[in-house]
Amino acid sequence: MVSNSSKIIISCIIRILQLTFAAAQFGLGLDVVIYLGYAKKESTYNFVIGIVTIVYLISIFILSFTKKVRILGIIIAESIIWSSNVAGFALIASSPMKNCSGYDIAYPGYYDICQKYQAILPMGVLNAVLFATNLVILHIYAERNCKKGIPTTKSANYLTGIIFPNDEDIIRDKHFEDEESRVCGSRQKQHDNKTKISESSNRENKFHEKYSSSSTL
Repeated sequence: MVSNSSKIIISCIIRILQLTFAAAQFGLGLDVVIYLGYAKKESTYNFVIGIVTIVYLISIFILSFTKKVRILGIIIAESIIWSSNVAGFALIASSPMKNCSGYDIAYPGYYDICQKYQAILPMGVLNAVLFATNLVILHIYAERNCKKGIPTTKSANYLTGIIFPNDEDIIRDKHFEDEESRVCGSRQKQHDNKTKISESSNRENKFHEKYSSSSTL
């Protein structure tokens, strides 16, 4: 079993890499837009996705301090970011600006920007792979939690980075629920016994009253 500290390290590495690739995506896309002087759809789209991804990752680290999260919302958000990155690198891959060699002599400035434009592609690919990895891990643990009685719509304890659940808290919560169930069951049993004793006593009193009435007659 992987310890919580190891999970936190893995989560932080993944999130920092995602943040790095998103910042590169944002910066490269912005450079292309500024140099061209107009919003080329491929670079502009990746520029926007870079900003959205950065904001999302900062939000994730802030949410990490709350401990309790509804993992269904995280899965939906991760799916949107993943699909957006896939669309981003697909746009770059289908763009006609694939070969920069024709600009290296005649248009050296355009050659540099062409290389930056092409560099957006691997940033989008790498982030798409990382977010896909996140989704696989989130789904695996979400399924496991569901089997333990923790649905994806219920708040659960997740470690820093919100990729891995806090198993120690889950075990502690489960133990608390079992103990609470045992105590409640014991109280219910005591209540049932008291009810039976009370009913038996009532029947006995009624019998004595009836017997006393018959004797008087």
